[in-house]
Amino acid sequence: MTKVRRKGASATDYSPRGLIEWFSRLDLEYTTGDEYDEYDDNDIDRTRASILPPLSDLKPIRLAEMDTTKKYSGRYLLCRAKGAPFLRYGLAFPAEDQDGHLFIVYARNYPLYGVKQTDLDKLFFPGTGLLIREPAFTLSTTEGMPSDVRVSSPTDMEPGYDPYAAGQAYLDAEQPYLAVQAFTEAIARAETQQDTVRVTLKRAHANLKAGRPAAAYHDTSIVLMYLDMGVPVALGDRSVALTTRLNALSAAGLHDLAELVRDDLFSLHEDEVTRLDGIDEALGKFIRSGDDSHLKGTTVEGQIAAYKMYGRIEGARRRQQHAQECKKASESGDYNLFPFEQGPSPPLKPPCDRLKLRDYVGPIRVAQLKKRTGGRGVIATRDIKPGELLLVEKAFAVADFGTLHDLSIDAQADQIPHRPKHALAAEVAARVLDDPSTLSVLESLFDGRGSPERPLVFGALSKRSIPKYASAPISLDMDWVERICRFNGFNFPPSCLPELDSPNLGAPGWRTWSALFLNGSAFNHSCLPNTYHKTVGDLLVVRARVPVKKGKEVYVSYAPIDRTPSHEIWDVLDRHFGDNGCPCAYCVETKDDDNNVLEHRQNALDQFDEAFDDFFAPRESTPEACAEQYAHMSTIVADICSTYMGDCNVKPELVEPYAKLVEVASGDRRSTDTVLHGPMAVAWSNAVAAAGGACDLSGDVCEFDPAPLCWTETIVESTFEYAQACIEEGSPAASARALHLLTILANLSRVEHGDNLEHFWRRWRTNLSEFEEFKERLVEGMAEGDK
Repeated sequence: MTKVRRKGASATDYSPRGLIEWFSRLDLEYTTGDEYDEYDDNDIDRTRASILPPLSDLKPIRLAEMDTTKKYSGRYLLCRAKGAPFLRYGLAFPAEDQDGHLFIVYARNYPLYGVKQTDLDKLFFPGTGLLIREPAFTLSTTEGMPSDVRVSSPTDMEPGYDPYAAGQAYLDAEQPYLAVQAFTEAIARAETQQDTVRVTLKRAHANLKAGRPAAAYHDTSIVLMYLDMGVPVALGDRSVALTTRLNALSAAGLHDLAELVRDDLFSLHEDEVTRLDGIDEALGKFIRSGDDSHLKGTTVEGQIAAYKMYGRIEGARRRQQHAQECKKASESGDYNLFPFEQGPSPPLKPPCDRLKLRDYVGPIRVAQLKKRTGGRGVIATRDIKPGELLLVEKAFAVADFGTLHDLSIDAQADQIPHRPKHALAAEVAARVLDDPSTLSVLESLFDGRGSPERPLVFGALSKRSIPKYASAPISLDMDWVERICRFNGFNFPPSCLPELDSPNLGAPGWRTWSALFLNGSAFNHSCLPNTYHKTVGDLLVVRARVPVKKGKEVYVSYAPIDRTPSHEIWDVLDRHFGDNGCPCAYCVETKDDDNNVLEHRQNALDQFDEAFDDFFAPRESTPEACAEQYAHMSTIVADICSTYMGDCNVKPELVEPYAKLVEVASGDRRSTDTVLHGPMAVAWSNAVAAAGGACDLSGDVCEFDPAPLCWTETIVESTFEYAQACIEEGSPAASARALHLLTILANLSRVEHGDNLEHFWRRWRTNLSEFEEFKERLVEGMAEGDK
């Protein structure tokens, strides 16, 4: 048995807490938790709750005295962690007592939801002294395996450090989950009501930073209860509590309740200023006006108090103004999302920025659809025009596929759910375990095994009620949560994030991420959708791509055909449509392609790419050579077209070849004589058609009808290429054609992104640098709704 090496240290304080601190300072030999990963669980002592006995009523015990499998009531065991914590039917870690005897501590009911795997080592790092109240001992019957000690509740383990100082250090180090654990221990040790208020307020802040808004709300309820009882606290504590409560309700999506708290906060500020007037009228004038000339002649203490109060009130005013703007946008749909789209890269909060905006639901609703044999979908409540905003929704949960999972285990003694297979399921579980009131909304989603338990109503999340104080923990079926995420989660293109598995954490890498949108999950799929959808930060934004008549269904694409391989599209859609697959014309056509046809098509695409690269190789260019090369590449494209046997006009594989033909037709830009204007117009029209759009350049209509449904950025780049060639031609007719093309693009930007002219110009500023003379003239050609 490994003995602890002591450096002659002796305990000067023989109280239990003194012994813990002394034991924590001793040297130890580090042991990892890996060697205990196969240790089996024994089913003893299913105690759920713990009533803390006073330490003065307990007597010490050592492991050598514990020779029977039972709970040793009236005793405490002094020990310290000897290795890294690990997960084996809950949280466990190796420990040793004062004699160096090794055993395993099993911490029952330890709330792990939301903790990162990388934080586990810091929960009970090696050397942490612990006092375990009334340990439940299980004698090992396997040779070479250590016995174990069960702890029924986290409060039965008392660590040997200052938990308040540790919690503050964890907060400063951006480790809010660990801060919550430390502050919880500090609350258990609090000796006065003032200490309880002070630490609970800190824990509320840590819970909020850890993504637990409901827990933060419950903490502020406790603080306000004490304040209403008249517990004397520091100046401004009530204001801090209300501000934290306001932020918690906003983060939980309960904006109506947040407005009530905001009113209370402003009433409190008015009372504080009035009281300050009674002390020194000059201080009150400063707070109301912000003019520090009023502070002349006042005391230093008064000035400090006034500046602090002024900062709190100004912060509240700014938050109120932002809240009013968000409310107005959520009622009218008048969002300005462009500044958020031009944000920093990588995002401020990987895998995406969390935006403080409210949801919006446009002229749509959830309805039962007869054509889906009793299924449901989203329909238009009135006629919808292209570009209309249909939905803005904040994600219920967001997960990065490339990072370590959160541990969504709420370790109940009689039912411990397994760790999730998907990162998104872990995030959803953490949200529900923090706020069980969200479970009823989650139950309205389809899980792949029959009809949902509840109807889905837009906005249900913001209309739910939340209990004032924490309720009993719930058991969560992780298999069900994973099915919910599998059938309703949205996957998005990669974001540039640090490679977390790289030794150099600063190295950029690409990470795919996913999110669960409760309202967004109501949309049914179409490979040829009548909407555009995208994310801005953690918001899902859906706009109409084409006109939608009242009562008609509104679709999104679960697997956009411009960035998803065909076999992956079928894998996704088979979950929703079964063995028959998606019935749309595009899927029917692509599934009928045999391997020989697909191989022929791919070979032709590769041949086209080689010809394109050869065209732009450095050499002299003549009009004849350009025409000959264009004809050769057109022949290859015709060969690709021959591999499509169906009637579906959408052919995403052809968009890029046609766009490259536009570039070839524009010549090598060393001579305008090489520009092939006629072939360029044909190639551009074919690219638009292959992307599912249409546009008649011979008429007066300056917009796509319909707008392309895929490869829109490629269409935009190709249109700029075409417009630039028209400008270089120099004739009045060509300039008019260039203006026509730019107006079409401005209208497409309005339909797809909601851009006005200024935002369109800024979004494509690199491409538009040569078109400044057209900017003022563009307004005349814009659609009426955007003038």
